[in-house]
Amino acid sequence: MNQEANMMDDETPSKRTLQQLGSAVDRVVGELLERTSGATVEDLWSHWSDIAGPDWKATRPARLDDGALLVAVSDGTAATRLRYGVADLMGRINARVGDNAVTSIRLRIDRP
Repeated sequence: MNQEANMMDDETPSKRTLQQLGSAVDRVVGELLERTSGATVEDLWSHWSDIAGPDWKATRPARLDDGALLVAVSDGTAATRLRYGVADLMGRINARVGDNAVTSIRLRIDRP
């Protein structure tokens, strides 16, 4: 019986270990909440390059109206290429600012 009690003591985490684990969990959960629910639709404009990613660097959000995002693209070639990535972009945006913040994306060519 004594051996069984000693084995249980060896497997029981110390108070310090539990506190460290709790701190780590709090930090990770806080970062996740900040990345998702902390972002707003306005962040599309201020953090566009981070949200959209490198493929969309020659673009900018132009307007968001009732979930329809209009994205300005620098030229027709880029618009054709980017059209295939619209679903991925919408997923990244909604993961960052909230589900269904963007329900459709249209591309508009804006020549400088």
